[in-house]
Amino acid sequence: MLFVSNRGIAAVEFALFLPFIIVIWIGVVELTEWHLSSRKVTIATLSASDLIAQKIDVDTESLNNIVTAIKEIMKPSLIEQNLGIFLASVSLDENGDPKIDWKREANSSNGNTIPKEVTTLLTATNSIIVTIVNYRHIRRFAYDIPGIPNTIEITEKAFSLPRRVQKIVRTD
Repeated sequence: MLFVSNRGIAAVEFALFLPFIIVIWIGVVELTEWHLSSRKVTIATLSASDLIAQKIDVDTESLNNIVTAIKEIMKPSLIEQNLGIFLASVSLDENGDPKIDWKREANSSNGNTIPKEVTTLLTATNSIIVTIVNYRHIRRFAYDIPGIPNTIEITEKAFSLPRRVQKIVRTD
């Protein structure tokens, strides 16, 4: 008769379940990091739009300060070359077409593109503050897993009406 021992059962069970536990843990970390980055992009976009909407006029320094504030909100997950910022004031020209009165971009590929949503908000006498923040989130555990991208684009747009004047002008 063979000698029977139960001493290694727990170690074998642990060895069998450990890979599943690690995969679940990595998934939870990845989802949490993505969610936090997404929330920071939303908060940064809405905050910047609100800060500009409270002003009477803007200059290069105040717009640079708002860009710096967006970067501070995005910390510690900020990878600066992955952050694109577009700040603009949009109004209607004499033909009733939207035009950009002024803009400030930081690493943005938006160019002179005016979001379609703006046209429904504009009247002949007002302007809209457009804030677009785009962040390319890079996964912490960047393993090549089929069907799962290593980077995720997070884009948030905010539109605000100026609060104290009809149009916020740029003074420089």
